[in-house]
Parts: sequence; C-alpha cells; structure tokens
Amino acid sequence: MSDPVNVDSINAPPAAALTSAQAAARLGVLPQTLYAYVSRGLVRRLRTPSGSRFDPLEIERLARERSNRARREPGAQPMGGAPLGVIETEVALVEDSELYLRGMRASDLAARCSFESAGGFLLTGRRDRPLRPDPGIDGEAVPPALRRPDAALPLLARMQIALIAVGAVDPLRQHVEHLDAVAAADGILGAMLAAVVPGGRWEPGASTASALWPALTEQAPPAGALRCLETALVLLMDHDLAPSTYAVRVAASARAALPSAVLAGLATLDSALHGRAAPRAARLLADVVGGADPRAALAAATVAEGGGIPGFGHPLYAGPDPRATALLGALAAVEDARTVLGAVATLRTIVLERTGRHPNVDLALAALTAVAGMRPDAPTAIFAVGRSVGWVAHAIAEYAEPPLRLRPVGRYVERAAEGSAGR
Repeated sequence: MSDPVNVDSINAPPAAALTSAQAAARLGVLPQTLYAYVSRGLVRRLRTPSGSRFDPLEIERLARERSNRARREPGAQPMGGAPLGVIETEVALVEDSELYLRGMRASDLAARCSFESAGGFLLTGRRDRPLRPDPGIDGEAVPPALRRPDAALPLLARMQIALIAVGAVDPLRQHVEHLDAVAAADGILGAMLAAVVPGGRWEPGASTASALWPALTEQAPPAGALRCLETALVLLMDHDLAPSTYAVRVAASARAALPSAVLAGLATLDSALHGRAAPRAARLLADVVGGADPRAALAAATVAEGGGIPGFGHPLYAGPDPRATALLGALAAVEDARTVLGAVATLRTIVLERTGRHPNVDLALAALTAVAGMRPDAPTAIFAVGRSVGWVAHAIAEYAEPPLRLRPVGRYVERAAEGSAGR
C-alpha cells in the first residue's frame, strides 16, 4: 500500500471562521437549511479555497434570534444546536460532505494505507512512524481474567477495565507534557486489544485488524473481509469533535493522564446515540436479512428504541456519509456480502424515498459485522479501536493548551418546583 500524501488543495480554515458543518450544528439545522439562509440573505457566506466559511458572530446572532422567536411561540420546543464554541484542530475536517484526516480525504487514506500507517500519519502528519500496538508493552498490566475468551463482559467494558489497570500501574501517568504520540497510541491500543483478544496476545508483526478479528467472531474471515475491517478502522479514526472526542479533550484539559482521558472517550462512546448506534442498525439489518418485511422492521426499530432511524442520517452531511460510501464500496468486493448488501440497498431505497436520509457509517458497520457473523457488540468495539487513535491525537494536542480552558461557566436559572404552581 502507498503512504499518505498531503493534498495541496486543502487549506486550513481561517481561525476566526466557522465551517458550514460547525455553523449548521450551532443553528441546529441541516447544511442545506444553512445555505437556504444564505440565499435569503439571513447570513453571509465567505468563499475560500478550502470551502465555505461563516462569521461566528453572525451565526451566533442568527441562533439567538431563532431561539428568542421559538420561546415566543406557544408550545414551542427548545431549538437544537450547541453553544458556540470552536476548538482549533489539525486532526480532522468535515467540509462540503467530505471527511479529511490531516488534510487527506479519509476515503483515500483508507483505500491506500494500512491502519498502522494511517494511524501514524494521523498522529504526526508524517509517513515514517506507523503504529505498532504491542501486548508486551502495556498489555501485561491487563488483568488476566479479561484475557479469557469466555469472560462474560462486553468488549467495550473489557477495554475500559484494561485502561484503568494500565493507568494505575504507570509510574509516569501524570507526566503528560512530552508524550511521544505514536508510542502513546501503541500502549493504549496494546492494552485495549490485549483485553479482548483471546489469550491476550497475537502474532508479532500482525496487523491490528488481524489481531482484533478473533475477538469479534469465531468465523474465519471471508476473502476480502479482513481488508474491510481495516478500512473501517481507518475511516473511524476521527470525525471532528464528536461527543467522545470532546470528552477526551475536557479530561486532557484538566490534565488527566492519557489512559484516563481515553477512558473518558470510551465511557462517552458507550451511549445509545453514539457508540451503541451501530448495534441498533445491526439488529435492523439482521431482521431484514432474516426475511422480515423491511418497512415493518424499520418502523419497529425506530419506535422501539428511539434515537431516529438506525443507520441513517448524520447532522454533518447533507448527502451520504462518505465513510459509509467507502466501507460499503469495499464490502462489495466480498463475495459473501451479496445478500447483506441487497438488504442495505432495500433499506436505503425506502428511507431515502420517505425521509431523504442516506446511510451513515453505523449501517456500513452493521453490514460488515453481518457478513462476518460477528458478535452483537462488535460494531462498538471496532469503533473504539479505530477512534482511540484520534483520541490520543486530541489528548496530546490539548495537553499543549492552557489547562482547564474547556471549563464552561454555568448560568443559574431558578425554576419553579414541579407541582408548586398556584401555591
């Protein structure tokens, strides 16, 4: 595989401007709605070589106007969107329905590089330091009970326990100022893998994907499936400031040790609207592959657990999630994937016609795990292993910033106690 290269046409955004994804997230709208505001003259757009940019103060003004208008309307619900807050990062950029990692299109990186090469590039921006997760480094600190293949614990829980154990025995855990990014990621990955891989060890020089595979399924990988797992790991390495990544940066801002900062990411990932969204999509897909009526399965999956349609739509993309497109495209080369991809196509047609939403990476992960007969929590484990590299990159970047800069200030609001009206 070739090494990653820089893309000259992708420039860093102006420090004081918001990308279209950031502006849409602040307003709580889809990107196409944001551009409708532009066409109506409600907000101005600055065209740059790297895409559209927006004045954060204009976006904040519009957000407050919308919020005030919503509060005046009878029965109005609180508007979506997060408080305006921009954290500068060189790790990932979502712009114009594409994901870039260190200035390179994520789908290109996944197609051209191993996970180890791509991970080293994400951490350093260089091509000479691939990852080498080693169970002999920090994996030895993992409690032996976690290495039993029959341990009755979800994979994510094993990883969490492993990081607690590793952090507890590290004599230099509080010295976060001068961490070597690649060596730090090797240790974190080594501990996480050692906690889930049967026996806690793997062949020297084995890829992360091949080491992880036996933890996910007892089946041998179909031809091409191992490469699809590697593709998924690369595509999931980072995705702007997702909730788990922001949790890592908050912990790092308070100068938590690296294992603890990554543990904050794992804890946030263990949530219905983030890391456990892919297993929901996997259950939906399994029902359709098993012969259930697709429309009935969609209705049942959406109503039963909440959180929207499993595996469809993403607030950062007006069209398809590029990670889903890349992973589903890779799966098309796996002969055993034909039935599963047929179910994906059926669901895509129904949902697109009814809602305009496209498949996201959760549905693509669900398809991968269905093809390989993986355990129910495999999608979350794959997500955690891939994203751990981005978490390390963000934690190390945050250690270089002033401490506690991500501590917000609360605004006290007194509300009447329930049932106290008229007393």
